[in-house]
Amino acid sequence: MKTKLPLPNQRTRRSWFLPLLLAFIFVMSIFGVVITGLTPDTALDLSVERGGYSFTPLADGRWSVALSGGTVLISASPDELDFSGFDVSLAPLYGANKVYVTHLPAVASAPWGALTSSLQSFLFATPACTEDGPGCEQLPLKTCADASNGVIVIQLLEGAADYSLDGQCYTLRGDEASLLNMVDVFVLSYHGVSL
Repeated sequence: MKTKLPLPNQRTRRSWFLPLLLAFIFVMSIFGVVITGLTPDTALDLSVERGGYSFTPLADGRWSVALSGGTVLISASPDELDFSGFDVSLAPLYGANKVYVTHLPAVASAPWGALTSSLQSFLFATPACTEDGPGCEQLPLKTCADASNGVIVIQLLEGAADYSLDGQCYTLRGDEASLLNMVDVFVLSYHGVSL
């Protein structure tokens, strides 16, 4: 003769739910500590001190540095920056009413974007193009001829790495990698940082 086992009652099932849920949360929190580590912000451990400033690496490969005017993002590690060739006066930039950051269409777009975004947080920098072309349909066309008192033009051009200032027009010349470095040096120098 077969005997039927009694069905577990609802109370018995409910009494196991909470302990199992708590055990699951406990075990998963241990895995979280093992995977992410014990420090809440591991980026602080990777910060680099240079010239009295603390540079912190970001997840996207850029670096941030807190300055009196706010946070500045740069593309290169502070150890990779070369300030040796930068001997251009930034005095005209401090009194500017309008700043245009120009580039040739489809050339040096990464440094142009980096410089424009860095300057927009501290100056009113307007993106522009040196000549008409793809990507410049909605942008003003500006060259050194448009620079005047209070109106600064910063051009990014291809060629041998060089900085120059002609009146109210800055020219940063180089390939994409050197222009990114030059843009970082330009922005940090604007804030009085020299490493």
